[in-house]
Amino acid sequence: MRHSSIIDVLIPGVFLAVHHDLHLRYVLKRELLWEPCLDIAGNWLPNHFVARGGPDAAKEIDAVRALKSGLGANEGVLIYPEGTRFTKSKQAAVIAKADSQAGEYAKSLRHLLPPRPAGTLALLAAQPACDVLFVGHSGLEGFAQVSDIARGRLTGRTVRIRMWREDASTIPAEETTRREWLQAKWLRMDEWLRAVEGTS
Repeated sequence: MRHSSIIDVLIPGVFLAVHHDLHLRYVLKRELLWEPCLDIAGNWLPNHFVARGGPDAAKEIDAVRALKSGLGANEGVLIYPEGTRFTKSKQAAVIAKADSQAGEYAKSLRHLLPPRPAGTLALLAAQPACDVLFVGHSGLEGFAQVSDIARGRLTGRTVRIRMWREDASTIPAEETTRREWLQAKWLRMDEWLRAVEGTS
């Protein structure tokens, strides 16, 4: 799922959990554990709070992969491949740090950060094999604080949501090809955002 504000986290709960009775396991940043409700409820359910930039990346990836263990037919795992909310300044920082090939890909995206693939690829490789639902949205950008909402900045906005499903049988088996597949789907979402927002 795309991540551009504190509001877009409501989309899966409303449109997937409520309307389709799909129970989700979340990959979340560990900083959210400072919120007592998320700490209690989030750890009671099978979620994982990732220590981004922590000393043991392999342990974090294993914990993300484990979220697919025992996954039922009406369950899914939700991950934000960008790893953080999109902003223009974060985009510029990613491009500045990237090598030439990764930098060219990052520059090709206008509304998204490149996927940080480790967690997503771990989920794709883990059993059981699952379809992938990509979730894009437009109109919820820029809300970083509750105060942004309280100021009425959401009033009058047009919000568009697009979801599309990729069958498990179409996902490449080889990791390098799977990474390219993920980047291509992410670019497809970016192209949709350019179309709806009228940017080139």
